[in-house]
Amino acid sequence: MIAGLEVRVKDRPSEAAFLFGAAEAIREIIDVPVEPFNMERLRKDTEQAREAVDQEDFMVSWNAGRGLEVDGVLRHVLGET
Repeated sequence: MIAGLEVRVKDRPSEAAFLFGAAEAIREIIDVPVEPFNMERLRKDTEQAREAVDQEDFMVSWNAGRGLEVDGVLRHVLGET
């Protein structure tokens, strides 16, 4: 997952929070849950991002990701925003 790489490899927890929020929203739109084999990795990565920034900053980034349409998320990931 890209969000996990942002927090584990690039040390960009706010970007990770943004992408975690976007991924959650997309999963809700397409009605596809997190696969059971990915749950623990998602939990660990999300927790690492939460611990790296204050809770308010995490939630601002998370909600910004949740608020974008799928095409907006793709533009963001591709660096077009």
